[in-house]
Amino acid sequence: MTSFCTEHGISRKTFYVLLARARAEGPAAALEPRSRRPRTSPSRIGEETKEQEITSHPIAFGSGEWTCVIGEFEGGGRMVTVAKWKDGAIAEEYIWA
Repeated sequence: MTSFCTEHGISRKTFYVLLARARAEGPAAALEPRSRRPRTSPSRIGEETKEQEITSHPIAFGSGEWTCVIGEFEGGGRMVTVAKWKDGAIAEEYIWA
């Protein structure tokens, strides 16, 4: 096993993942490339949250090019935005609701 993995440039863990996939889905499926993207995004903002109006969003704190804002929705919910600013515009933004 070890010599096979070394010869083909894969780890033993990868070998066993491919073996399990081949047994479950067939030999061809084991060699198909798979996306590394997560299947779900638990921190993604739902459509109903996007539709709510933000009633206030004062800057909670800032340091250099980074700011943190806690926004309040008209329905009573809250969101947190951490943003990096460059040339007066948001260059990176992370939102949790």
